[in-house]
Amino acid sequence: MTHPKPHHPDAALDAFVGNLTEISAILARLQSAIDDHLGIAPESVNWGHVGDTAQIASQLREIRDRLFYEGEYAEAAAAKESK
Repeated sequence: MTHPKPHHPDAALDAFVGNLTEISAILARLQSAIDDHLGIAPESVNWGHVGDTAQIASQLREIRDRLFYEGEYAEAAAAKESK
């Protein structure tokens, strides 16, 4: 979600909260899809599905690492703290 960058601090807070609301909605949809096994019947699973879920897991790990300063972000956070 892209927002204009007004100088008023409340505008930044409003944009931030709007982004968090959007993230929450996306996560709810993702969880619903996961709970339904992405709408794929067990007998229909193929290697394409495996590849798709591996890519999704990789992208989610990237987000997790960014939020919690893990993986490649851990090194950057440690370097920043040591200065």
